[in-house]
Amino acid sequence: MKTMLEVATSQIGYKENSKGYNKYNKAFYGKNSALAWCGVFVWWCAKKSGKLDLFKGLENFAYVPSYMTWAKKNKLYHTGTKGVSRGDLLLFEFDGDAGADHIGIYEETKNGQIVSIDGNTSSTSQGNGGTVNRRYRNKSYVKGYIRLGQKEYYTGPLPKKTVNKKTGGKRDVKKWQKFLCWYGKNVAIDGYFGPDTTAKTKTFQKNMGLLADGSVGPKTRERAKVYAK
Repeated sequence: MKTMLEVATSQIGYKENSKGYNKYNKAFYGKNSALAWCGVFVWWCAKKSGKLDLFKGLENFAYVPSYMTWAKKNKLYHTGTKGVSRGDLLLFEFDGDAGADHIGIYEETKNGQIVSIDGNTSSTSQGNGGTVNRRYRNKSYVKGYIRLGQKEYYTGPLPKKTVNKKTGGKRDVKKWQKFLCWYGKNVAIDGYFGPDTTAKTKTFQKNMGLLADGSVGPKTRERAKVYAK
């Protein structure tokens, strides 16, 4: 079973139609709707990953402030970004009031920015952009985050031997490619350690403070093992 973040990542690039209709609202309301859908996108990811039971007692998935009220009541809410972990739900505030305007799923912090996968956003609109996107934002936009009582663990195996464009069998390469996809760097899981897999391996290594040589050696495998837990 995929995690909520894996499901969300698989949707990057999805765009609502010209009427504002989208498959997430249709699944939630049972009919086409052009209503804002960042909260509904979280519901859809939870449903597809079998995690809806984590939201017991949440009355309105479509209304972002409901998430905050529910999380505070259940002691799942944390102010700001300190301690935020992969898979937590981020509540964003863009106009400075006491509530929350938008919700997304935390992926990582990169170069001081918060990275999340959001529904109903775009590069030109923070919280009503009509697409699923990976967003990079300043920490100041984060009102707080919700920890659902679970961590987004990587449950798949990792290669036990070094793999790179010259070394490693298809089975081990696929293991590494599956990890990269979980990490949020979508690659084809084809057992071929080509340019895309090499580039995204280097990105992981840079983010982890390792030598970015594109080879999944002992240090990279160990760092992946630690990061996944």
